[in-house]
Amino acid sequence: TLTGVRKEQGNLLYWNTGGKETKEFSVQKKLDNTVDYKTINNIMAAAGISSYYYLDRDPFAGYNYYRLKITTLDNTIKYTNVILINNFKSDISIYPNPINDILFISIKSNTLKNYLVEIKSITGQKISSATYSNTQNLRIQYPRNNLMQSGVYLLTITDLVSKERQTFKLIYN
Repeated sequence: TLTGVRKEQGNLLYWNTGGKETKEFSVQKKLDNTVDYKTINNIMAAAGISSYYYLDRDPFAGYNYYRLKITTLDNTIKYTNVILINNFKSDISIYPNPINDILFISIKSNTLKNYLVEIKSITGQKISSATYSNTQNLRIQYPRNNLMQSGVYLLTITDLVSKERQTFKLIYN
């Protein structure tokens, strides 16, 4: 079974052979909207080793799908399960929360992006909406307006290209 996690250095994949007679592991990857898997590394199996890992230092920005193509000693080809590792390149911080007067939103990205930033009441009433284009490192100040009574609100930040959406619960004092 193939497993993996996102790390700062890249996507770490790991698996155990379970004692099978394996000749080679081909680590394969595909992007979310593509059909074909591409081999990104071949690892020769070694006698007596049952645990392997591979670090993909160059993951795609977005959804990365991985699988192993396993070649056995008799040249039979098998494939493992497919795993998904999400590598969106945005780092979003909101502070303070709970909020008294001003909400700060910080969005850091490795590339230029377009964002839709919305604040809605817990019942779905739109309080604020703004689009930010061609931004890489963005800091937004949202002063409290007269529609924002004490209570819970939802902040949604959408990457307008990848459609990645993150929602945060806001508490106004």
